[in-house]
Amino acid sequence: MAEYTQVHRLVLQSFMREFAFDADELCAEVQKVGDRAGEPLQIEPQALDSFVGVIRNKLSEANIGLEIRKQPLRDLDGKVYYVLVNVRDDEISKAAGSEFKDHERTLFKEILEHLANSDRGDMVMSEAKRLINGNDLTRGKFPNLALEDFLRRLTKRKWLRAHETEQGRYTGGPRTLVELQSTLRDLGAAQDQNTGLFVLRTTFYKNGGNVALLNDHADEGDDDAAYDDSSAEEDPAPNRRRSRQQQQPQNEDDEDEDEDEDDEDYGGGGGKRARGPRGSGTGKRRRRTSA
Repeated sequence: MAEYTQVHRLVLQSFMREFAFDADELCAEVQKVGDRAGEPLQIEPQALDSFVGVIRNKLSEANIGLEIRKQPLRDLDGKVYYVLVNVRDDEISKAAGSEFKDHERTLFKEILEHLANSDRGDMVMSEAKRLINGNDLTRGKFPNLALEDFLRRLTKRKWLRAHETEQGRYTGGPRTLVELQSTLRDLGAAQDQNTGLFVLRTTFYKNGGNVALLNDHADEGDDDAAYDDSSAEEDPAPNRRRSRQQQQPQNEDDEDEDEDEDDEDYGGGGGKRARGPRGSGTGKRRRRTSA
C-alpha cells in the first residue's frame, strides 16, 4: 500500500472543507495541493481510486466515522463523484449537524421528501414556501431572505444543487445523493433497476434514458410537462406527494384518466423496493391540468 503523504493529508483537508468532488475536480485538487506542498503530482481520473484508497485506509484506522465513497450520479450530471460521508450519526442529524436550527432541519427533511417524490426531481421557490407553510414547526420562521440564505447554505455544503441557468430551482446535491441513500429510500424515491441506487427523477436522468426504475411512481405522459408556478401557489398541501394522495376525481372523465395513468409496480431486477414514509409502496395518481 502506498504511503500516506503530505499530499494525502492536504487532500483530506480539502474533503473536510468541500465535502464532494467529481473526478476531474479531484484530479485538479490533488495537483493543486501537491504544488502547494512542494510535491508536484500529475494524476489522471483512472488513478484516483488508488490515491483515495490511501486516504480511506487512514480514515478507517482513525475510526472517526468518516469515509470517502465513490458513486456515479446519473440523476445529477452523469459524472463520478467522491464524497466524504458520515457513517455514524442518523441521516438527518449528520446532514444538519449543529449548524442548522431545529426548524431548518425540519424544512430540510421536507425538501428531501419533496425531491424524492417529485416527477421532475427538483424544487422551485414557490414549492419551498408551500412546504414551510404546511408545517407548524416551520410556518412563519422563513421570511424570504432567511429562506434564500438557508438554500444557499445547503447548496454551498452540497446537499442541494442550484440549477445552472434557472434561478430559484434546486435539486439534490452530491452529498444528498450519496450520503442520504437510506433517507431517499424511506421517503419514497425511485430505485434504479440497474444500480439499485435510489434516484431523483430529474430531466437529466430521464433524458439520458435512465428510466428502468423498480418503483416508478410518476405519470409517464407528464414527465416533460411544463410546471405552472401559479398552480403551486394555490395548492395549500405541504408537498405534491401528499396533495396527490388527497385529490379525488371531479368527474367521470377525470376518474377514467386516473385509472389509465395508474403506475405499474416493478418487481424485477432483484433490488429492494423503496419504502414510503408510511410503508406504502404503491404508485401515485395525478390529474392532468391545462398549461
